[in-house]
Amino acid sequence: MKHIFYTTFIFILFAGSVPAAEVPFIELNPSIDSRGFSGADVSYSAAFSPDGKKLVTSGNGFSPRIWDTESGKELLKLEGHTETVNEIIGNSIYTVAFSPDGTKIVSASTDATARIWDAETGKELRTLEGHTDIVYTAAFSPDGKKIVTASSDNTIIIWDAETGKELQRLEGYNSGYSAAFSPNGKRIVIASIVTADGDGTLSWSARIVDAKSGKELQRLEHTSVIWTVRFSPDGKRIVTVGDDDIIIWERSNWLAWLLQRMEPRILLFGHSGKVNSATFSPDGKKIVTASNDGTATIWDVESGRELRTLEGHDEWVRFAAFSPCGKKVVATSWHTARIWTLEQ
Repeated sequence: MKHIFYTTFIFILFAGSVPAAEVPFIELNPSIDSRGFSGADVSYSAAFSPDGKKLVTSGNGFSPRIWDTESGKELLKLEGHTETVNEIIGNSIYTVAFSPDGTKIVSASTDATARIWDAETGKELRTLEGHTDIVYTAAFSPDGKKIVTASSDNTIIIWDAETGKELQRLEGYNSGYSAAFSPNGKRIVIASIVTADGDGTLSWSARIVDAKSGKELQRLEHTSVIWTVRFSPDGKRIVTVGDDDIIIWERSNWLAWLLQRMEPRILLFGHSGKVNSATFSPDGKKIVTASNDGTATIWDVESGRELRTLEGHDEWVRFAAFSPCGKKVVATSWHTARIWTLEQ
C-alpha cells in the first residue's frame, strides 16, 4: 500500500461514549411492492427539499420516493428508471437531490443514466444519457443551472440542468463514487482512484477541479478508497470519507491560504464499523456521519468532538444528512429511513 505522509499537524480525537438522549423521530418504511422490495428503496440516499417539508429517498428499488417530513406519509414515486447495466449490482438508485429552488429532483442510477424530475408532479423531465456504466452521483450546482454526475465508466460529466445537454466531460476519474460543487459553483470535488505511474500501484485521492476549465487544482490523498466528498457551506472545508478514515480538510495556515491548498486538520474516530457518508450542517459547524455500526453520529467540526449518537436502526446506516434548518437529521438504513428532530 502506498504510504502517505501529511505535511500538517492533525488533531486526532478519540470520542468517548456520549449517551444519546431520547430524540423523537418519524420512521419511513414503505410496504412490500410487486417487485418484492420491503423498504429497500429507502436505503442509499436521501435529501430534504429546501423548505424542509419534503424528503426524497432512494435505494435498491426502481423508484425514488417523496415523503412528507411532518407526517411520514409517502407522496410520490418517481418511476422511469430502467434495468441495470450491471447484473451483479442490480437495480438501484444511488443518489437523489433536490434542486436549490426545490422544483426539481435529480437521481443517479445503475441504468447508466441520471434523470431530472418535477418535484411536485413526479413527471420525468429529462434523461441524462452519456455514461456507459453505473452513475453513482448526481448533484445540482448552487445556482441550479448545472448538474454533475460521476460514474464507474471513469468519467465526470457536467450537464445543463434545463436542457439536459452535456457541457463538459472529464475523463480518468476511476470509479468516481462521489462528486459535489463548491458553494460558489467554481470548483468540484471528486472521489477517485488513481493508478500511479510506472509500478501500477493504486493510490486513492479526492481531486479538486476547476468547474469551468476542468483543470485539476489539488489532490487530497487517502490511504483507502473514498466513498463520499462534500464541501462545507462556506467552501472553506471539505470532508472526505474513506474505508479507513474520515478527514476534515481546510486551509489551516498562512501557507495553505497563500497556495490555495487544503490540508488535513482533523480525523474523526468513534464509529465501530465502516463509515458510509458524511455531510455538513447548514451552518457548517457540525458533521453527521452514517456507519455500518447502525448509528448516525453528530460531530463538532471545530474540535472533532462527538456530540450525539442517533441509535435505533437495526441494520447498516448508509446515509445521513441535516435538514435545511439544521434541526432535523435523516438517516437511511436497509428497511427504513428515520427523520430525527434534534430541536423542538
